[in-house]
Amino acid sequence: MKLTKFLAIPLALCFAPTAHALIITPTFDASYNAQDKLAVNTAILYYESVLTNNVTVNINFANMTTGLAQSSQYLYGIDYSTLYGALNSQKTSSDDISAVNSLSSGFSDQATGASLIGITHADCSALGFNCGAISDGTISVNLGLTDANRADGISSGSYDLIGVVEHEIDEILGSGGGGSLLGYGAVGIEDLFRYTAQGVRTFTTSGDNAYFSIDGGKTDLARFNNDGVGDYGDWHTSSISRVQNAYGTPGVQNDIGVVELTALDVIGWNRVSATLPPADIPTPSVIVLLGSGLMALFTSTRRKRYVL
Repeated sequence: MKLTKFLAIPLALCFAPTAHALIITPTFDASYNAQDKLAVNTAILYYESVLTNNVTVNINFANMTTGLAQSSQYLYGIDYSTLYGALNSQKTSSDDISAVNSLSSGFSDQATGASLIGITHADCSALGFNCGAISDGTISVNLGLTDANRADGISSGSYDLIGVVEHEIDEILGSGGGGSLLGYGAVGIEDLFRYTAQGVRTFTTSGDNAYFSIDGGKTDLARFNNDGVGDYGDWHTSSISRVQNAYGTPGVQNDIGVVELTALDVIGWNRVSATLPPADIPTPSVIVLLGSGLMALFTSTRRKRYVL
């Protein structure tokens, strides 16, 4: 469906409790067996162990039969100045400081002129806003294409269910496909860190050289996908196999890496300082797209599905 208008949702800052703990609560449909649920909960446990925001995230898990996976979630429009203030007041890491320093204060984004920035419901909560009590989103997985048991390795031709779920949870939390509104005439929170060169922000769907940077474009942390098929907020699928790559790789075990945690960190999630994620690994052949659909608070909504 065509996106026609971006709606601002009034948000009120709320006080955070003194204790800090992320809780992700899954709700499964009947398609998920015990092994599938164990894989999903393994992915959830990792996020709960490395992110410290006092937030409860509710995610529905469903099955799908076309493509590999997708997520859907609400997007809120927040005033740029309000978002900047929240990010600036919640700096808890050196990455946060660098990221905020790369942004300008004021009433609109300096590169695009946007006065409203899109964030997911979960990220809205992480940033300390009163976002209302609704489900944070739905993750649908083609369980027939996945391998839920890492104990004996990931079968060739199958996809690591834990890695697939991590990709989609990232997007529910507000990074990856959930962090970009490229192509819809609006700006997502991760679009604030999209560069083509040092000091050169980009908000275009043409070309294929945009990258994620939190220091004003000086350091290229990961190349963004910009092929017009996958999510613009995902990583370009190149020689490195990452959870947030736009295209999945069969037979490979993937886990959250440094760059995914950095992205979550700078959009409002707080990391445990001792977090040491696995290193990125080389990837073999690329087969299937790990896409996400965004259910947005627009006059229209979108939901992307990918065909094998």
